[in-house]
Amino acid sequence: MRAAKFCLLIICLSATTSAFALRCGSKVIKEGDGLSRVANYCGEPENIRTRSIFRSGGISGSEQVAPNRRRARVGIYDEVSVEIEVEEWEYNFGPNKLSRRIVFEDGVVVRIKSIGYGY
Repeated sequence: MRAAKFCLLIICLSATTSAFALRCGSKVIKEGDGLSRVANYCGEPENIRTRSIFRSGGISGSEQVAPNRRRARVGIYDEVSVEIEVEEWEYNFGPNKLSRRIVFEDGVVVRIKSIGYGY
């Protein structure tokens, strides 16, 4: 009974980690890898989609030395919007394997999704 539970646990853990990585031949592609690494190991994707997204964040003013000799932040908190290029590469590995979509932001893998069986 213990062995069956252990085997089930191993199968569940391996199924969850496979969504975050992709094996191309003997190489593994994972989050944080670059466009060129994916292209070198997996080849040309079947489909490429590009788009831009905008992310906002804030920056504050400069540091100044206050009269009591402590550093203090002064200035106005500014909202800044940054354009990020997003590419989605789709790989079709045939009818017996799951197809994958790799999402890049600024040339870096941020997500690997299974998108169903190929054709």
